[in-house]
Amino acid sequence: MSVNPQVDNSVVTTTVTLISALVLLAAVLFMGASLIGVIDNVPPDDGSRKQEAILERIKPVSQVSFETPKPAVAVQLSGKEVYNKVCAACHVAGTLGAPKIGDKAAWEPRFAQGMETLVNHAING
Repeated sequence: MSVNPQVDNSVVTTTVTLISALVLLAAVLFMGASLIGVIDNVPPDDGSRKQEAILERIKPVSQVSFETPKPAVAVQLSGKEVYNKVCAACHVAGTLGAPKIGDKAAWEPRFAQGMETLVNHAING
């Protein structure tokens, strides 16, 4: 009895094709079942998390407050403390033409204008 090599080759090809198709079908079914399992475990999205994320991204960097500010606490300072906190900034260095302390020639024209003008300049600049 002789075996026909062409028939034998066709049986092998058919068998390999059939097994490959079954393996492919099994893989597709396995992936489909896995996907269904994942989809069932995902909670429904009501959109609130997306909305919160959007609002967080577009919120302003700062906000304007229209509330009346609380008044500052009045603190009594001595003349020396006022000078050191406010006046010394300009009068120590002579900034913007402010006469330096101890420079009598620079202060004389200001004294000549009178005490009222001198106090006005001290308060209002």
